[in-house]
Amino acid sequence: MTNYEARSNVLMLATIAGVGFGNAGVHLPHGMSYPVSGMVREFVRKCYPEDNAIIPHDLSVIMHAPAVFRFTASTNTEQHLEAARLGNRRVGAGLDDAPKLDAGAMPQTHVIKSAPRPVTRGDLRQLIFDSMTLW
Repeated sequence: MTNYEARSNVLMLATIAGVGFGNAGVHLPHGMSYPVSGMVREFVRKCYPEDNAIIPHDLSVIMHAPAVFRFTASTNTEQHLEAARLGNRRVGAGLDDAPKLDAGAMPQTHVIKSAPRPVTRGDLRQLIFDSMTLW
């Protein structure tokens, strides 16, 4: 496959994903992912420059999913059980970072308010602590 073909395929998949997100929406794991991506200190993803700590958006969303799924599972148990098979990775943030992480996530109202349950700042802080047990 040429670079042109690979780029074309990636662009098509990104477009399809965007249409899916636009129709289905996203919620808590996305809102919680933004401050994690901005505060990463140690994690270097395979195939990325080794001298630059980075956690791409896909991984920063996945790492919050289990805690969020436990929080929202009562809204649709079957759907949550299917999705709960995702994993987490260590990124270098610790419990001391939780106040900065929930402060960074709370303003993401466009995705926080899309959760199937109402979310308080206390809920968000607990979700971050719960997520960290898996990092």
